[in-house]
Amino acid sequence: MKSIVLNDISYKKDKVTILNNLSLEVREGHPISIIGDSGKTTIIRIIEHKLASEGEIKINGIPVNDDNFRLLSKYYKVVDKDIKFKRKKVKEEILHSLSKNVDEIKTKKEMLGTLLNKFDIFPIMNLEIERLGRIESYILKIVCALIEKPAFLILDNILEEFNKNTRNKIFKYCKKNRITIVNITSNLETSLDTEYLYCLYKGKVILEGNIPEVFKEERIFKRLGYNLPFIVDMSIQLGYYELTDKIYLDKDGLVRDVWK
Repeated sequence: MKSIVLNDISYKKDKVTILNNLSLEVREGHPISIIGDSGKTTIIRIIEHKLASEGEIKINGIPVNDDNFRLLSKYYKVVDKDIKFKRKKVKEEILHSLSKNVDEIKTKKEMLGTLLNKFDIFPIMNLEIERLGRIESYILKIVCALIEKPAFLILDNILEEFNKNTRNKIFKYCKKNRITIVNITSNLETSLDTEYLYCLYKGKVILEGNIPEVFKEERIFKRLGYNLPFIVDMSIQLGYYELTDKIYLDKDGLVRDVWK
C-alpha cells in the first residue's frame, strides 16, 4: 500500500523549534487533514526534501534521502496558493503536465477530456493565464496536478478557497482515480471530507483521530481558537439536550434523525 510516513520529525529555524518529534501517516485511500498554529507548510517542505530535518520520512516504505527524493517525488503533487505559472496560456500549461507520468496516448486523451469537462476548463482553454481570476488559477493548478496522476495530492490551505460543490468534485475525482488528499488547512469545515485529522500545537501533534469522533474534543479546538464546522457544533449542542447522541457531518442526516 502506498503511504507517506513521518517519524519523529524535528526542525528548527534560527534556533526556534518549528516541529518537535512530530509523527503522522497518510495511507492510500484514506484522506487526512492537518491543522495547527504553525509548522504545516514546513511539513510539506520537509516531505519535498527542501528542508533538512531530524527524523525519518518514508514514502511507500522507502526512507527518503538525497539520492532518491526526486524519484519518490513522482508519488505526490503539492498545490499551494502561488499562482505563478511557467507558461503563458492555459492550454500550454495543461499540455506540459500531460506530458508527464502518463504512458499510453489513449489514457491521456480519456483523462484529459474527463478533467477538462469536470472542472470547466474548456471555456478558458485558449486564454492567457494572466487573464484568469484567482479561483480559476487555483483550479488550473489542481487540474495540472491531477493530470500527472500522483498517488497523493497535498493541498496547502487551498480547499477553503472553493465552494462546497467544487470541493466535492475534487474529492470525488480523487477517490475514483485512487488519489489520496492531504488537506493542510486552517479551516475545520474542509476537514469534513477527509477521514482523519491531526491537530498541531507548538510543533507537536496534540490531538488526532477519526472524523467525526475527534470533534468530541470540542474544548481543545475552541481553546486553540478554531471554530467547529457548523453542523458539528449543532450536533454537540443538541446532544446537551439529549436530542441526538452522535456527531453529524451533513445537515440532511441531522434533520432526519432529530425530527423522525
